[in-house]
Amino acid sequence: MRIVTGKHVREMTAADLAAWRTRYPETTLDLGAGDGRFVRRLALRGPDQGVIGVDLCAASLSSAARNPPDNALLVVADALALPDDLSNVATTITITCPWGSLLRELL
Repeated sequence: MRIVTGKHVREMTAADLAAWRTRYPETTLDLGAGDGRFVRRLALRGPDQGVIGVDLCAASLSSAARNPPDNALLVVADALALPDDLSNVATTITITCPWGSLLRELL
């Protein structure tokens, strides 16, 4: 699974994700995260929960990835074809202002 950290995109293994998840009893998955501001806000508001933002555009996520809270991950992936590593991860799913193919699929 590809995640954005700062200006770089790196691979996160399933084992790394599993270790990250053990720290948080609840995880929010935000589909179509855009610039990641909502993900950052959720993570700062609830430091005891994990927050994962998913967007296809790494460049959009890079501003929020400069100094993300420890409980936030920014994943580069298609929200309509999530990586297998994200199966059964979320206790909550959010979608804010969907557009394009995500909006079409939701409708």
